[in-house]
Amino acid sequence: DESNNTQPRDLTWNVMGMGNNCCFRLKAQVTQAEDGCQYILYTQPTQPGPLQGGWMGHVSGGWKPSTAILPMPAPVPLQKTVVPAISPITAQASSETAVVAVKGFKPGGGRIISMAEVEEHDLDDDCWIVVNGKVYDPTKYLPDHPGGGSSITINAGTDTTEEFEAIHSKKAWGLLDQWYIGDLEGAAEGTPQVVSDTMRAPAAQPTKTITVGSGPTRALDGKNETELALKDRNGSGPKHALDGKKKVAFALKERIEVNHNTRVFRFALQSDEHIFGLPVGQHVLISAKIDDKLVVRAYTPKGDGPGYFDLLIKVYFKNVHPRFPDGGVFSQHLESLNIGDTVDVKGPIGHVLYEGKGSYKVEKQQFHCTKLGMMAGGTGITPMWQVICDICKNPDDNTEVYLIFANNSWDDLMLYDELNELEQKHPQLHVWHTLATPPADGSWRYSEGFINEEMCRSHLPSPGDDTSIFLCGPPPMLKFACYPALEALGHRSERIVAF
Repeated sequence: DESNNTQPRDLTWNVMGMGNNCCFRLKAQVTQAEDGCQYILYTQPTQPGPLQGGWMGHVSGGWKPSTAILPMPAPVPLQKTVVPAISPITAQASSETAVVAVKGFKPGGGRIISMAEVEEHDLDDDCWIVVNGKVYDPTKYLPDHPGGGSSITINAGTDTTEEFEAIHSKKAWGLLDQWYIGDLEGAAEGTPQVVSDTMRAPAAQPTKTITVGSGPTRALDGKNETELALKDRNGSGPKHALDGKKKVAFALKERIEVNHNTRVFRFALQSDEHIFGLPVGQHVLISAKIDDKLVVRAYTPKGDGPGYFDLLIKVYFKNVHPRFPDGGVFSQHLESLNIGDTVDVKGPIGHVLYEGKGSYKVEKQQFHCTKLGMMAGGTGITPMWQVICDICKNPDDNTEVYLIFANNSWDDLMLYDELNELEQKHPQLHVWHTLATPPADGSWRYSEGFINEEMCRSHLPSPGDDTSIFLCGPPPMLKFACYPALEALGHRSERIVAF
């Protein structure tokens, strides 16, 4: 133009408006006219002026393109053509809208897919999911998913609308579009087609009695618990309570107050013959309807035994923290449960699997270490505790473990006695604490303040090919304390694993 502005080589969208762009991306949308004929409607990114519409608004929280907003033009006389597939179209801008008669397609631009066909694609390397009546194939995205590929493959071959909406941000909705392959048969556009996949375990009787079966014992959380050998599900081992593809409802059996805001919630399994069935390093998704809205959270149990599993939860109450006046939605829900009330649990899930004797996998990549450093903050101790217990109960696992455990105050400190007891019994375990606000009486013998480079140098193993570091805690702790300290000390990024 007169200012010598030029368009970039790659297609972009100018925030000043479509009029300033000589080229932009069109997307194909198949829709149906009143005469029953189906047409391909090529949609521009936005509409002029204040009008709503355009494919850029088709994200969670945005507007939805429809024939009410984008009027159907008159059909263009063409020979009948059967189009075998439709893909996104990149084209030069045009003032006209192209229309093509098509059979076998529905709104959304892809083919019609039955739920039976979706269910056939339920593998780690062949993963289809349904969200809001649309079918997606995110298989190629699995290695890049921030929560690990297993958090997608656990829903492979199913309708995951509710869970997707409960967990994901607008950014995730935008990423979803590129994996779109078709519309679910019988699904109205934009209408969630949720298949109930909740398996109900028998509700526990309101009781405070804890039944523990007989058999070999192990020291796990300061108490004797039955040894749980996680054998093949189809073998002769104990019954597993978890189902990898379906939610299972478990009833609250007991509530134990640890301190002013921390609880252990014990949930009953289907029977005393069942074990939880969670591999070491993995976690579960726990969900509940709160104010008619599905809320989902990821948790690592503190421990489990025949007929039960325990959650160690810090309850974030209302009007305690000025930045979060509403408190924690899910933790307060757990606090409100009565004995016998249920939550839905789905798993196992997670990108880390500790296999024992220093061997572990991150996704499918194998690692081994002889020295394992750990940094945990608050309830982030639970996955670390899970691995520590597995190492300490195995006499053949000689992995040296070094834990730095950060908390706000003495009142917030969890598992102090249990960690101390394990450290006394197992010389391979080395535990160090730090408190942001230690007791004022001078009795505190550990560190004060946030995790820093010097603390890591003194209480974690040195970098090396036989050293790995596990992390779990609030994102600011990892971003501003843990990662900078480890990088300064020379720890390799592929040897640092965040849960």
